[in-house]
Amino acid sequence: MTLVAILVVAAFAVLHRSRSRAYRALEDHSRSRGESIDQSRQTFTLLTDEMGEIQLDLSFGVEAYIDSVLIPDNLMQLFRASLYDQLAVEGAAANTARMVERLGTVIQSRSAALIGAGQEARERQDRVLTSLFAVVSAVAIPPTLLLAFFSVNSSDIDPHLLVSLAQRRGFRE
Repeated sequence: MTLVAILVVAAFAVLHRSRSRAYRALEDHSRSRGESIDQSRQTFTLLTDEMGEIQLDLSFGVEAYIDSVLIPDNLMQLFRASLYDQLAVEGAAANTARMVERLGTVIQSRSAALIGAGQEARERQDRVLTSLFAVVSAVAIPPTLLLAFFSVNSSDIDPHLLVSLAQRRGFRE
């Protein structure tokens, strides 16, 4: 009976620790607003890791104590089931699991916001680079055309064509 009572206390201790970790994770999430995208990604990673740890705590720290495998005696199993029902350990575990699920929902919404912010930053960077290339091209084209005109080799020009153009315009040789 003492062992069953110790397991109940241990289950409640794990529940309390899981709830406080979930609250801390939500507080960290609310404090991390307005950071850069890289800092937000780090916070997101930490929140995801923390949620995984909380879920493991619930699975192995509470549900393992609720399970009757630890004490296989029938009389002790009835006592354990009665004690757990009276103290509502399963209900507390279910409430904590719902809290962790909500934390997961918050983390998923944060992930979607981070993805959107990252895409927006990339699009903004692409627009800036496109504008820069357009300006550079617009500035570089006139000198390029001018240099191309003056860099034409005289062997490329047909002298008979120049003479006929000059005669048509009234110039003399």
